[in-house]
Amino acid sequence: FGCRDMIGETKEIDSLLMEIDSQLTERTNVYLIGGGAMMYNALKAYTKDLDMVTTSLKEYEAIRDALFRIGFESTKPTPEYCRFNLSNILQRENGNRIDLFYRTVCNKLKLSDEMVERATLRFEGKHLSLHSCSPSDIIVFKSITDRDGDIQDCISLIRSGDTEWKVVLGEILNQVNDGEGVWITWVEDKMRKIHEESQIRIPILKELTKLSDEFIAKWEQEMIDKLPEDER
Repeated sequence: FGCRDMIGETKEIDSLLMEIDSQLTERTNVYLIGGGAMMYNALKAYTKDLDMVTTSLKEYEAIRDALFRIGFESTKPTPEYCRFNLSNILQRENGNRIDLFYRTVCNKLKLSDEMVERATLRFEGKHLSLHSCSPSDIIVFKSITDRDGDIQDCISLIRSGDTEWKVVLGEILNQVNDGEGVWITWVEDKMRKIHEESQIRIPILKELTKLSDEFIAKWEQEMIDKLPEDER
């Protein structure tokens, strides 16, 4: 990384990856989501942090320990992560930050096997391989966060023409079928805001609204069922 807070080129990411690679002794895979992944797709000029996800605890621990050895330290989560179940936020003195996750990127959303299959290899060192998630999957991740710029990032992803709405909806359905629930309301809300701010047509908005309404109706019924009969 450079000495500024922002990462402005993918070669800066590659430089960090080489540092991490030098500290590893076994084959390790990591998946990049968010702004860093968008940079590799030429859809974002810079990012203030890198969001990395591993699919195994062993790989998570290996990367975490490698980051410690090259000067990163753990910091406390910031308020915009109130919905997140962070594995670790790591930062160096120059202000650059890495948000490292083990499989679960928030309380309800996981890096699925399908997301892994859709990811693109961007860096391969002696031990470390970094893959960037697809634009469609980045939209899924960004649709549940409260971070500044997420709506604009989603608009950029959609306008690029690389969004496969069938994939986006399918991933949402897979997550819901696996038992993930409440965040469907966040996704629907974010997609509606994207449409309202940009006037971009969201082909799956009707389906998302239906899923969100069904979740809310089920939750409301569960609350009613818990009431004494004379209060229903």
